[in-house]
Amino acid sequence: WIDACMSITKLPIEQLKGHDIVAYKHGKRNTARAEADYASKRGGFDPRWKKYTEGLRIQKTMDCPDWLAVTGYLVSKRSDKVCKMNDQWFADIIHYSPQCQVSFPMACQSADIDVNLL
Repeated sequence: WIDACMSITKLPIEQLKGHDIVAYKHGKRNTARAEADYASKRGGFDPRWKKYTEGLRIQKTMDCPDWLAVTGYLVSKRSDKVCKMNDQWFADIIHYSPQCQVSFPMACQSADIDVNLL
């Protein structure tokens, strides 16, 4: 998966060895809870986000790994575990909020995904 505004110069294939997914650390925040806080504040100035503030509040109370990734570019193996993670990730995005960076670490944890966070 790659976001449409990015271009690929080199794939991190070597970094995928021994892992299920390669992701890159978020450039501004370090945890999913910090990202949920940031996204929740959007509800105060962007009316499109008001309906997601409750879902983000709930996510902040959930068990979550202590990391945050940029989700616009991921390299993954195609496996049952990764498919399970994707199903959980997208279900959480629909249920809680479209701020997919918040849901990604929890979905990885629920599917026992080994993430190499670069």
